[in-house]
Amino acid sequence: IPPTPVLMGVGIVEDIRNCVTSDLKAAGELWLIGPTGGEMGASLIARHLGAAGGALPPVDFATLVPRMETLVTAIAEGEVVACHDLSAGGLAVALAEMCLSGNGAAVELPSGPETMVTLFSETPGRWLVQVAPGCEARFAKRFDCAERLGAPGGELRVTRDGETLLSLAPAALRAAWEAPLAARLA
Repeated sequence: IPPTPVLMGVGIVEDIRNCVTSDLKAAGELWLIGPTGGEMGASLIARHLGAAGGALPPVDFATLVPRMETLVTAIAEGEVVACHDLSAGGLAVALAEMCLSGNGAAVELPSGPETMVTLFSETPGRWLVQVAPGCEARFAKRFDCAERLGAPGGELRVTRDGETLLSLAPAALRAAWEAPLAARLA
């Protein structure tokens, strides 16, 4: 395994009972925070497809920091029940990882960038958030860029313009995630 630098955010938590996990809960809408850029350079999907070139996504600290502070405030005020960053693998991987809890999600991709970019862009400063029921209007007003994507469901189903792009049972995702490395490499 080649050496890889790892960046980690660490903070002080006053009360661990107020921490938000990334596992999808049974209730609460899914929202995307932050705009999706078209840069795909060095992304997981680009490397998987052998297209390592392309522009790297820039980090705009002038909008990232206030957006992150706003998210922390929304979490502290109980508006968020689950949250996952959209880094390695973008929206597609974040959705799959959130569904490892056993809950699925019905997601309608927003219009905008092409489907591959929407699913796999690793533009910094974006999060997939599950908003507590009844807090949607207050939550949406907080952000310069937030849009509703869907809600929990029996399976992970991703659609765009009414067309189903992906349909997977959370149990199948979990089984693939738990499979031994040897089985994946065989």
